[in-house]
Amino acid sequence: MKKKRNKTAHGCLQLLAVPVVMTFIVTAILAVLVTGLSFTFASRISVKSAVSLDEFVREFMTQSIEQDIRQKYLAQSLPPPEIDSIAIRHAVDLLVPPDWIDNAVDQGIDNIFNFLEAGRTDAYEFDFRPLLERFRSETGHEAMTIIVGSYPPCPPSYFPTFEYNQEHNVEIECLPSGVPVSQVADQVYTTLIAGFNSDPELLANGGIFREEWSPTTASDAEIIIRAFQVLDRLWLLWLIPLGLLAIIALLTVRSLYSLGIWFGSTLLITGVVTPVVGLIIFVQILDWLQYLLDGLGTSEDPLGQLTIELVTNAIYTLHFNWLISVLIQAGLMFLLGGSGLVLALLLKIFYRNPGPKNNMGGVK
Repeated sequence: MKKKRNKTAHGCLQLLAVPVVMTFIVTAILAVLVTGLSFTFASRISVKSAVSLDEFVREFMTQSIEQDIRQKYLAQSLPPPEIDSIAIRHAVDLLVPPDWIDNAVDQGIDNIFNFLEAGRTDAYEFDFRPLLERFRSETGHEAMTIIVGSYPPCPPSYFPTFEYNQEHNVEIECLPSGVPVSQVADQVYTTLIAGFNSDPELLANGGIFREEWSPTTASDAEIIIRAFQVLDRLWLLWLIPLGLLAIIALLTVRSLYSLGIWFGSTLLITGVVTPVVGLIIFVQILDWLQYLLDGLGTSEDPLGQLTIELVTNAIYTLHFNWLISVLIQAGLMFLLGGSGLVLALLLKIFYRNPGPKNNMGGVK
């Protein structure tokens, strides 16, 4: 009679556990979706993967040089030139050291995250020395020869001057007639190197540009810091479904078998439903982003179009990072749930075999 009464009470507790399981599934899905934002926007790795400026800067430099060459042709009422874009891009690649831009961007992101996470206002240091070393080498001379050779010829009897300006550059109007391109390139290159070697802005701090955090910026960013702290702590939402799991355990678990059944089935269902919900949201947001980008249209300015593409790629990368974080969390729940059900199945097979029974782990 007592055993029957215990069985009835156990059945009632299991019945009470059903709505708790349903609530767990809903809250766990919400926790995965929301904490995905934290893993995406409050993660240095995620932001660094989205903000990749190396290709952007190289292409920006290439198009800027090409645009300047076209303007010089236009200034002399000459037909539009056929610029060798591949050669100009090769010259840019010769000038810009590999990984130099990516390293500078990563340091900048680290500097911002140090401020948001710990309030550190360390100066951002931008090291120009690798770039200057490339300019001073034979590689820099080769690059300048390629670029200078693309400019238009000067009118007869006109000889331009090549001077280092405040923009840390040498203005090239045209190529003097009768003067070999290599000689003009040597003159431009020599002027440029002399300007670099005497430029006070480049010589300050040994070729390292330092950007200090201003006191007003640090104080005005208090709201941003608080928002970042909230974003960084969104993982605490997982305490709700974990608490519900504890309630499920109190209501249902009487053995390892029941633990495997209840926890396994609950986590497995959640692990299956979560990626479906995540993919639906992902596609909807993707369509919405595409609609916004279509509304922006394209820019007639090549440099403006390049900027639009940079922002677009960053947004899409962050969106994909969010989906990956959702799938990883869902995959962990799926694996844990599957492992629980496998454990229950093995226990059931084991205790069907004849032999001494262990009430501590028996099937109940």
